[in-house]
Amino acid sequence: FRGASFRLEEQWDKAIRDFDRAIEITPTDPYMARARWLVEHDRKQYDKAIADCTRKIDLPPNYAMSN
Repeated sequence: FRGASFRLEEQWDKAIRDFDRAIEITPTDPYMARARWLVEHDRKQYDKAIADCTRKIDLPPNYAMSN
């Protein structure tokens, strides 16, 4: 997905925008929360990264079991 490519290129804002949009479309997808968490961690935005981790933990068990 494109957001991951932006992350690898260190285009953090573009990656966040893509993952934000993906989360709007599929809010129960734990992979998107994890992907956005990785970008926030890379940017040293630790409060936002923790919020994404918490969001993932709060998903139903079927969803939260992913990475």
